[in-house]
Amino acid sequence: MSKNYIPEIAEMLGVEVGEEFRILGQEGDFKFSREELLCYSSNTNCCESVLIGLIRGKLTIKRHPFKPIYGETYYFIDTFGDIYDETWYDNSENIAYYLMGNCFRSKKVAETHMDEIAKKYKETFDELGK
Repeated sequence: MSKNYIPEIAEMLGVEVGEEFRILGQEGDFKFSREELLCYSSNTNCCESVLIGLIRGKLTIKRHPFKPIYGETYYFIDTFGDIYDETWYDNSENIAYYLMGNCFRSKKVAETHMDEIAKKYKETFDELGK
């Protein structure tokens, strides 16, 4: 029996198995199961050309912003570039990180957004004259 590489392909493309996302230029939401790429809106497998397009870099994944649920752990990047975990309690600090796009499912995902978040902090500090 051959090995199924779908979980590795999902990770390589920067998404997790079961995570919903969009594919630019395609209709509906998608997600990887452990066995295949699914069109989430109909929960059916997608045509293989979509998967091939993702692997070859001809199609682009657009992740939905991560919004933790109450009591869930998330990761954020502080103004010094350090990554911390926090529990989501719907408080003003949690909401501020979410609105900034600074809530991540894992430390590994947060690490991939370091430059983007640093740029947002710099723009904010510049605007505030800091």
